[in-house]
Amino acid sequence: RTILRTRDILDSLQNEYIFFVVKDLHTHLIIGTGTIIITNTSTQSGQVGYIENIMIHPDYQNIGLGDITFQYLKYYCLNTKHCIKVITNCDHNI
Repeated sequence: RTILRTRDILDSLQNEYIFFVVKDLHTHLIIGTGTIIITNTSTQSGQVGYIENIMIHPDYQNIGLGDITFQYLKYYCLNTKHCIKVITNCDHNI
């Protein structure tokens, strides 16, 4: 009975995938990406944001774009999506 109830709860959870791009305004090239997965979007009270896959083009690394992208994605999770927690699975040294 508990297993069935837990499975029903898990099946009712919805995830939202949000993809961000970083664009060089001078060259119009996409130079970076980042992904957020918002879990449990079926309720506003328990959403968790997972920040993943922040990648910056090698020619644009080591100038702080990775950190700026991470900070923006974290801000988006907490302030736009109102997540109660943000978990990251990416290297901050990009």
